Amino acid sequence: MLSPSFPKLLGWSESELKARPFMTFVHPEDVESTIAEFEKLQTGVDTLYFENRYRRRDGSYLWLAWNAHAQPSDGLLYSAAHDITPMKESQRQLEAARDEAEASNRAKTDFLAKMSHELRTPLNSVIGFASVLLDREPSEHDEQEHLFLERIRANGTHLLALINDVLDISRVEAKEVQLELSSVDLVALVKDCVAEMESRVANSSVRLRAEVPTQSVEPVRADPRRMRQVLLNLLDNAIKFTTHGTITLRVVARRQGGRPLRVEVEDTGPGIAAEDLPRAFEAFQQVGQGLDRKYQGTGLGLSISSSLCRLMGFELEARSKLGSGTTFRSSSKQSSEAASSR
Repeated sequence: MLSPSFPKLLGWSESELKARPFMTFVHPEDVESTIAEFEKLQTGVDTLYFENRYRRRDGSYLWLAWNAHAQPSDGLLYSAAHDITPMKESQRQLEAARDEAEASNRAKTDFLAKMSHELRTPLNSVIGFASVLLDREPSEHDEQEHLFLERIRANGTHLLALINDVLDISRVEAKEVQLELSSVDLVALVKDCVAEMESRVANSSVRLRAEVPTQSVEPVRADPRRMRQVLLNLLDNAIKFTTHGTITLRVVARRQGGRPLRVEVEDTGPGIAAEDLPRAFEAFQQVGQGLDRKYQGTGLGLSISSSLCRLMGFELEARSKLGSGTTFRSSSKQSSEAASSR
């Protein structure tokens, strides 16, 4: 017995539907899965749910969702179907949009990687020749020429740093970052990073310092070049936003055994509002009102640092209070989980 709505939905008459086996109406690609569903009845399953495409009289197909129930007492199978074609079409469109977006994102990433690489070669040449001219005897160029050359080198170096950031984020997104893991002495690395950045605060009211345990600290397993990049990025970020006070690069380790727990950069800058903190590690973001206009940069440093930390098995998190400074800390995932459980 057929519901009157079923022939109406499909365009077939009731007699036409009853004259042919059920499977002749099922889309060829769905026959195997439909048979598999009915075979479940032989294993004792008495209720089925499945989806398939069912042919209409005009040759088109509808997506139907079936609920079937076996009644052993009378040997019959009772089933009901409803049309889910609109839902399937919406799903198809969403999947197509997702695939298109992913393809577009891959194309963007490839373009950024290739463009960044091509830009670095001539830019290195510009910086190099500016340095050569600056190294000449002062008598060979006047004061204004010297100033122009300094600006060429400084702006070229800044532009190269921006290009390197874009290249790094494109490599991270393309999963092309290759790590070279080894034992890293955190104390020595922290002191080196602070020494390298001291010139950045030499003429300001900001004090940059390293804080390390007095006892020996176990080395960590990481990529030394990438770990250095993370720490320098965090220091650069802190220097950029801190106008007075102290910036501290700190190693925290267990007193017993010297096992490192985390490395953190603490500043006395303006801090980050609670509603902005979740966006701190998003690419091309500088959180806070007007920061993108006030401070130079791509807004990629924290995003790159967070991605590199994850690749090395660490978690990078931020803690901040507006007006009270910010602390970025990197710790192993196990340490983070242990701390949160406590």
